[in-house]
Amino acid sequence: MSAGAAALLAEAASRLAGDAAGDSSGDLAQEQADQLSYHQRLAEDGLIFMRAEPDYVDLTLPLSTALSAEACDREEIFAAAITLLVAQLAKVEKNRSLSQEHLVDVVAARLSLFDLHGALAFLKHPHVAGMAKARQLTAEVVSLINETEDYGCAVGMANEDILARAAGARTPLDKRPVILMPAAAFRRNKIDYPGFRADIRFGLSAMLAAFENNKVPYAVRSRLRTHGFIDLPAPSFSYHTISRGNLGLHFKETDRPSLFSFDSRGYAGWSEFSDFSLEQLRAAAVDQQEADAFFEEEKRRVIGGNLSKYRQASVADNEDLPKNFIFVALQLIGDAVSQLAYLSLFEMVEEVVRTAEAKGLSVVIKRHPLCTTSEVSRFLSKLVAEGRVVQVYSSIHAIIPKALAVCVVNSGVGAEALLHEKPVYVFGRADYMAGCFVCRQPGDFAAQFVAGESRLRPDELRKFWFLLRKRYAIDLRDRDKAAAEIEARVMEHLRLTMRDAPSSQ
Repeated sequence: MSAGAAALLAEAASRLAGDAAGDSSGDLAQEQADQLSYHQRLAEDGLIFMRAEPDYVDLTLPLSTALSAEACDREEIFAAAITLLVAQLAKVEKNRSLSQEHLVDVVAARLSLFDLHGALAFLKHPHVAGMAKARQLTAEVVSLINETEDYGCAVGMANEDILARAAGARTPLDKRPVILMPAAAFRRNKIDYPGFRADIRFGLSAMLAAFENNKVPYAVRSRLRTHGFIDLPAPSFSYHTISRGNLGLHFKETDRPSLFSFDSRGYAGWSEFSDFSLEQLRAAAVDQQEADAFFEEEKRRVIGGNLSKYRQASVADNEDLPKNFIFVALQLIGDAVSQLAYLSLFEMVEEVVRTAEAKGLSVVIKRHPLCTTSEVSRFLSKLVAEGRVVQVYSSIHAIIPKALAVCVVNSGVGAEALLHEKPVYVFGRADYMAGCFVCRQPGDFAAQFVAGESRLRPDELRKFWFLLRKRYAIDLRDRDKAAAEIEARVMEHLRLTMRDAPSSQ
């Protein structure tokens, strides 16, 4: 790498780090605009660097550049980045030394291009076939190909689409419904719960099966990144996305493994479900006995099983807690749903601490298990040193039962606290907010807080929980039952939207 290019890359990284930092409590529209600007700079700088250093081999750079370009709808940068990625793949795969050096990245890139068979062909090439890592990856790719055999044609269509995008030759959409094939279904991350990517692929396969079973013609579009607005002129079906209108059906994992939400506006606080009150959800029509039985079953399984989105310490390994306290559960700064915060994580904590001190109560805080942000570390260390909060590491299921109330921005811990029948205060939009007190501005928590007083009556809570977990979400653990429910949702969505889809231009 030349000194000039290195300086360019360092300057871009420094500027982007500064853009990414800052106060998260601003107007939601401004926060989203800042995110778009951030991704636009990442995309532009990535492309500038790659063109300045054509001999620099890093398969992750064109891929991350394409991801950012897709986020800010810069299709021309996306096309250039994918073209460069394909060129780098060809260069690496022809060279034994480069193939071995970039083995894992080649496979990840091929899978991100929806080229499962290309990944397998590379792994079987003499350049790498004898490597232990190649044998491991070969088994994984073969398993993927076998698993996706029933909808391999759709995966192939996604591969054709992403290459057509790179060539500037994408076929315009017509009136057919559209499946957005997510590259996330073929990626993996060390924080995934076991079977997470298989759950995403199952959701896709069930949607595609619904089309096939009902002889509905459909189109396939490629989608590299998660999150972002999808507003197409035809009914669409996509993972981890949001929309301004109601033509899309969006699915995403919730705060619980294998429980996926399906919603016409998005997920979490972007969902249409989150806009509705109990009356609008027609909670009164839910059978009380059925709701009661489901709620108790959930308590036995989730609380009794110490289940949460992230692995928890044993309930038996609990720490000493103050007698009367408010529990505050923190979440990751920069997570997509942080855009929906009414108050920042820091503002929330400060308001809760002030209110608790005025009432003679303690505050117990649990940091997100994956949070390593230095700003959060310094903030909590100061509060702990001053004796204003107690920081704990126990299972949330050991902490919540002893709390007078639970405060979150919009973390899934808030939903889990509802199952414990605790008062919950949210400082941002959440899909479960109809069951909570909502704090939209400084002073709202102090004005609303009454120790031990919940937003809903016990009977209302049970009906709301039934709707949250059974109408808004589908449990994928029972594959046959889930496939039938997904097919019903797909066909209902088509029934409601096909007549509303605008004509293609």
